[in-house]
Amino acid sequence: MGTHSHLQSKSTTASSTDGSSASDVSRSSFLAFKLGREEYGIPIHSVQEIHAYVTPRQIANSPNHVAGVMDLNGAIAPAVDLRRMLGAPPPRHPLPPAVIAVRIGPDLVGIIVDSVTGVVELTPEQLLPVPKPNHAAEAELLIAIGAIDERFMILIDLAKILGSADLGLKRGVFH
Repeated sequence: MGTHSHLQSKSTTASSTDGSSASDVSRSSFLAFKLGREEYGIPIHSVQEIHAYVTPRQIANSPNHVAGVMDLNGAIAPAVDLRRMLGAPPPRHPLPPAVIAVRIGPDLVGIIVDSVTGVVELTPEQLLPVPKPNHAAEAELLIAIGAIDERFMILIDLAKILGSADLGLKRGVFH
């Protein structure tokens, strides 16, 4: 699939029905994806592209969550299996996974997920606080819980998740 650079966070203006002054309603955009039965979201501004899954080239002695490296439109990038990294159970009915190319600072990383479900815009009212996890470190990896109608989406901070993880690759080896 193509680049999603046009899907940025944006601010929209809402006006009241009586014609009084408009007020700003801030909306944040997230790319939604599935890992098993759970739906997750990441801020859209970090997403470069979405790719069909291609088996990564394995790298010897890499951490379990690093599936290898892959070519993402001419750039060699580590491929991280987010399911393994987050300890998610295997899917009941596995489909071909998808790869989300994300930019984390200067680095390009391929994130392997079960499926991409779309782009979701959330208002501040739809962003619920994160329940207190067993470990304080886990809370830092989550942004919020997105409430969309009858469903909930776990909004994660990929920069913190990937920044805290050993990708098993030295900077500069593939660049």
